[in-house]
Amino acid sequence: MINSGLKDGIHFEKVENEELAVGDVMQDLVYITHRLTIEKKKIEKLKAQLHVLDMEDDEPKNTHIIFVDDEKEAKKADPAKLLDTHPSLLNRSFNRLHSSQLSSLDNNLHDQALLTTVSNCKRKAYKELAQRIERGNKLRIMKEKLEVRKKLMENKAKNGEKPKLVKPGTNTSAPIYQWPKQRKT
Repeated sequence: MINSGLKDGIHFEKVENEELAVGDVMQDLVYITHRLTIEKKKIEKLKAQLHVLDMEDDEPKNTHIIFVDDEKEAKKADPAKLLDTHPSLLNRSFNRLHSSQLSSLDNNLHDQALLTTVSNCKRKAYKELAQRIERGNKLRIMKEKLEVRKKLMENKAKNGEKPKLVKPGTNTSAPIYQWPKQRKT
């Protein structure tokens, strides 16, 4: 079944006026909310596993402070030597390997089968993360649409004034209504 179409080059959804009870819409809303929270938790877990660094975070980056006695030592101090690691690994805040660990890794780096296995696992994990993020966005949109539908049904049950449709719903957003202003008594 096709639930959307184009009208004068503008995308719209074909919405049939199904008469559902408010309880049915509430059940759907609770289920969608439940699935959305599960997806969010799985996304966070995958991001933590894959060390995805969000550039949008306002949190300051972690820094490693090296203490020395005077300015001469500060100018001479080489962080790579003090931390016993390769200079290219200084920017990493996680899993910074020591020189001894790097020398033992040299033997494993030439194993092509191991490298392809690791790259395949990494690619699959990032693909799963992208799919879960997309699924989370779809669930969020469905939740917004159900919330609007519930509000409309509640308004209809109260026999209140009809809200004015500001923007119709699309595949990526819920419809936007402007509700009449009413004083609470």
